[in-house]
Amino acid sequence: MRPALVYSRLMSTLARKRPFAVRDVYLLIVHEPRPHPVLGLGQVNVVIVHALTLLRSDLPQPDASRMYRCLTEFPGRIPGCVVPLSTLTYELDNGRLWPQVADWEAVSEAVVRIAFAPGQGQCRSLTLLVDHPYDALLARGPYTAVRHDVASNSCDLDGPVLGTNHRRALLNLFADQVADRSPRAEVWAGGETVPPAAEPAVMPYRPHGT
Repeated sequence: MRPALVYSRLMSTLARKRPFAVRDVYLLIVHEPRPHPVLGLGQVNVVIVHALTLLRSDLPQPDASRMYRCLTEFPGRIPGCVVPLSTLTYELDNGRLWPQVADWEAVSEAVVRIAFAPGQGQCRSLTLLVDHPYDALLARGPYTAVRHDVASNSCDLDGPVLGTNHRRALLNLFADQVADRSPRAEVWAGGETVPPAAEPAVMPYRPHGT
């Protein structure tokens, strides 16, 4: 079955009221490699935070809380899943609907900043260095395909294809890692939180191609 059709059927079951939120969801952000200033891990380019982090009062609000709702309310989310920012973009018509929801760039940069902040105010996070081209799989939509030239460690039109199954396997691996970090979701946020934005009643989801 075509991916767009699957999403279309999911959306057809969503009533025009605020849906149930699956709170224990994690957001994955891919960013430019930078040294972690706290843990001394060297270069990292992926940060994973709990959804509740987006409700912190020191993030751009209400933008971050609307991203929280996109992360936790989209049909089909399951507890413990790790959702890349690129998946949210796909679900918002490849980013065309971001202006109706949030300034995702400002929120993402703020999340990375507090994930790296020393001492009080730092949120709990999983920081990783994900090699190319797997970082490209995470930074693009859920149905991305990347050809990989193993010899040069670069994208190549003649290399083997890495796609949806590889991306899903990575996310399952990360989900297993964050599941071991803390049973209490509140520990992850690491700061004062605000209620999720009340409006709109339903986020303007439109998975690309549906």
